[in-house]
This record gives sequence, C-alpha cells and structure tokens, in this order.
Amino acid sequence: MVIYAKGSNPEALERSSRLLLDYSRECERARGEASNAIRALEGHWGGGDFQALRGRWPAADAQLGLLGTHLGELSRRLSTNAQQQRGASAHGVNGPGGAPIPTPTPTPTPTVGHTEPRPQQHWWDKAGDMLGDAGAWTYNHSVVPTVNGLADVGQAMVEHPEDVLSMALGAGAIVLGAGGEVGGVALDATGVGAVAGVPINVASAGLIATGALAMTAGAGDLASNASKNDNHVLNEAKGPSEGKPQPGDRVPDEQRPSTSGGSWEGRVAKNGKGEVWQNPENVNAPPGTPKNANSVRIMEGTDRYPDGYVRYCDENGNPLKIDGKPGPDKSPETHFPIRPDGTYDIPAGWNP
Repeated sequence: MVIYAKGSNPEALERSSRLLLDYSRECERARGEASNAIRALEGHWGGGDFQALRGRWPAADAQLGLLGTHLGELSRRLSTNAQQQRGASAHGVNGPGGAPIPTPTPTPTPTVGHTEPRPQQHWWDKAGDMLGDAGAWTYNHSVVPTVNGLADVGQAMVEHPEDVLSMALGAGAIVLGAGGEVGGVALDATGVGAVAGVPINVASAGLIATGALAMTAGAGDLASNASKNDNHVLNEAKGPSEGKPQPGDRVPDEQRPSTSGGSWEGRVAKNGKGEVWQNPENVNAPPGTPKNANSVRIMEGTDRYPDGYVRYCDENGNPLKIDGKPGPDKSPETHFPIRPDGTYDIPAGWNP
C-alpha cells in the first residue's frame, strides 16, 4: 500500500517512521512497568478494589500491545514508502525518459534508540541520602501536616483507589475501563516511591518506603479524601536504608534498554558510572575469549559526552560504528552520544 503523495519528502517520512518506532517501543516499556507494579502490589493491597484493577488490566495490556504493534507496522510502512518515494523521484513524475541521471547513494539514516527514564538520583546512588526525591519532599511538607491527626489513609485508599493509582507511566497514564482507575503505579527501581500506608518491597532493588506517595498530584487527591476521616495519624516518608551497590552488581530488569537483548543481564559498570547489558552466555567469559562480546554499554555524562554515551560490541567483542562495522576501541566513531532528550543512534544491523 502506498501512503505517500507525489512530491512527499522522504526525509520527513523517515523521521516520522523513527518517531512511531519509538512510540511503539514505549508502549512495550509501559506494559512491562505497569505489570511489574501490579505484581508488586499483590499481597500488600487486597480487597475488591485491587481485584477489580487486576481484572481490568489484562484487557488494557492487550490493547496497549495492539497499539504498539500497529505503531510498529505503520513505522515500517512509512520507511518502505520513503524508499519508494526516493525511487519514484529518481525516475521523474512519468517514469523513465531515458537513462537515469546518476545520483549519489544517500547515507542511511540511522535508527534511534532511547534511554529508559531515570530519576535524578540513579537507583544505585546512596539510598540513605536525605529524601532527595522531590515527590517525597513535597509529600512530607504539604500532605503530612494537613492529614496528620485526621486521616485514615487505609480507609481513603479503599474508598478512592484511583488516588493510589495516579502515578503516571513514562508513556502516559493508561486508563483502565470507564471506572477511571489509572494504571500508572510507576514503582520504579529507585524504591523511593511507594503507595501511602502500604509498605512495599520493590523486588528489583529491595528498598522500602512507608507512608509516601511520591507523586504530588496523587498525594494531593489522597490527602483531600483522607482528611475527611479522623481515625489515623499519617507518618512521614522515610528514606530507604539499603547501601550502595558495587560495580558488577545486577541492574534491575525494569531498567533494560530497548537496544539490549530481551534476555540480557544488566550490571553496574566497573567504574560505577553507568551500566552494561550483555548476553548471559558471554558474561564472565573464560580466558582467551572476548569479555565485551554481545553487549551494550550505557554510560553517564563526561566532559566530551555531557549527556552520556552508548557503545555496542558484536559477538567478537568488537565495538561497532554507525555502519555496523567494527571500529577502533577509543574512537568517537564507536561512541554514540546520548542526546538531551535521551535518544541515541543504533548501528546498522543491530538486532540482539
């Protein structure tokens, strides 16, 4: 099916294709985060409200998956149409009128990946710091004084589950049915945020936060509803107590970037300033075999790369250039800068 008009700009079609592909990947990431959040709530929040939420989620999950599939298909079609448009333009409006004029081969536009959203404090930053999370700070300094001595937060949660589920996912809130419950529980790997009144162990980091709803909007709604009750005292949020993981420690699967393999394992980089995702078959490689085989490295900012950079290594441990061919280890050609919006280029043929 041809969906371009005569005179369409192939570059614009390709840009739109890349954007839709990013949206498709974001749908998949959002599905994973929401599913993980619902699993984290199991055993800590029961009753009919949670059962209703869990009952609605499979249908919403399927719809979000279908949306991601459609976006990916549209991205593919736009890319194909861009190539067809280039071919049509090269032959003129009415087809060939003689030998075509030679044109230089266009440089392939690289596909684009994106870093997963990270809080200002990385998940491996010292967990004992004084409530660096802005949401928790706002909660402690506005909601707690209002609610303290008045609110029964547990009762408010039962009566108003939509307040508990108001933390937005990176892709945007997912509305579950007509009831208005929002599946944006967003229990990220920092563990700094948790549902008020329900201490939740976030399995990926083992961190606990009690009495805190680390999103201002949700906390405001919860405070408004809870203040109508007068049989519970709300406590301030307390920071987690786990120590700082060391280089080589596992990175939670929830942080897996879209450019790594689905079964790849993440670990803190040796210098503690980034993360490495690698095929588990190549982790702890025996002597004489490449240590960096089948890996992608996402590093924090440096003087040369203020927003960080990404490196890809093939099955032989060779760092790759944008054309997908091996390049020098220290060369800028094998270091892909992360842009301020979190996007970065992907080498040609990269498909772990």
